[in-house]
Amino acid sequence: MNLAYFLFLSITVMLTSFIIKSLVVLVKFKLLRDERLEYTSNKNIDEMYDLMNAKEEILIRHHKQMFASFTINIRSIYCLHLLKIILFNISTKGFQWKASKLNK
Repeated sequence: MNLAYFLFLSITVMLTSFIIKSLVVLVKFKLLRDERLEYTSNKNIDEMYDLMNAKEEILIRHHKQMFASFTINIRSIYCLHLLKIILFNISTKGFQWKASKLNK
């Protein structure tokens, strides 16, 4: 019961964190779009578009890294859970083996 609650709580915290970070990235995209519209009256429109596209590429890369780290965190929690089960089974079976050997 405690392990299930721990897994639920940790996944909920990671999902909440990911959603908040995604919203921040979306707000940054919106601000970039507004900035692009604001600077369209500039003489160097090509330079401005290059700068904005570079900023968008950085944001997209950052968002992909966030998603990758989120999936890695989910996998690591799952692996820790499996490791705990395996270690518990090994320790229990080892104890049972020693007890059966002592009874003979």
